[in-house]
Amino acid sequence: RRVTIQNNSVAGNSQTGITVANAADVLIGGNHPQSPNDITFNPVGVSVEGANAVNAQILANRINQNTNGIVLRDGAHGNLITSSNQITQNRTGVYVTGALSNSILNNLIERNTGAGVLLDSGATANVLRENTIVANGIDLTLHAGVEVTGAATLRNTITINSITENGGKGIALSGGGNREIKPPTLTAYDTHAVYGTASAPDGSVAEIFKDFEDEGKEFLAAARMFNGRFRVPFALNAALVGVAFELTGTVTDPDGNTSEFGKLKVDTLLFLSKVVFTSTRDGN
Repeated sequence: RRVTIQNNSVAGNSQTGITVANAADVLIGGNHPQSPNDITFNPVGVSVEGANAVNAQILANRINQNTNGIVLRDGAHGNLITSSNQITQNRTGVYVTGALSNSILNNLIERNTGAGVLLDSGATANVLRENTIVANGIDLTLHAGVEVTGAATLRNTITINSITENGGKGIALSGGGNREIKPPTLTAYDTHAVYGTASAPDGSVAEIFKDFEDEGKEFLAAARMFNGRFRVPFALNAALVGVAFELTGTVTDPDGNTSEFGKLKVDTLLFLSKVVFTSTRDGN
């Protein structure tokens, strides 16, 4: 029988607000207006832990001012954090440590003093998709929006998110995390596409973003790489590149490892404009 935890105020506990320990199919929150929980002022807001902790759903909760907002740990797998959870003003927003194949989709992760999302200690094959990850790590620690650290922390896919205004990098790989795959390099752009290179293998996916600086506020488009090159087609007002916004990019290899953002520097670019040749003969 499914355990459901809804419409509670979970505050001021000495350890964890809600713990799912080696349990399956637990629902925390929900999409009905009366379903979300307010989870605040705990050392850990929600902890999902253990190899038998599977298929938990954490939906549409307000999780703020905890030390760690949500923790997935110790083999927890196949769990879902989604439906616009507001994960704000914690130290770390979402901490994935030694957990695998979990999905973090369509959440607001902002103004956490540490990393917005931290993956370490063998966190593997997790997916971060369509989240807004903004203004994290803006204290003196300068943490990234998403941090992936450790040689065993691999195949974590970070795709189609809005990541911007964080204190450190938008995405930071360290200690061999995600193989420290290198970001793409832009080589040219025109009004129809962006072109570039990367060291990732064939079949990798390059994603292009707009940002005010060097992260990825707005996803634009994506394309697969072949022979170390890519062409990402989309309509682009090329005159605004470097004036109203910068172009940035990530690459994700076929195993699911996503790179840091590469800033696509305008001063090194070739803008591909159309050249029309004419000839004059006998005055015509």
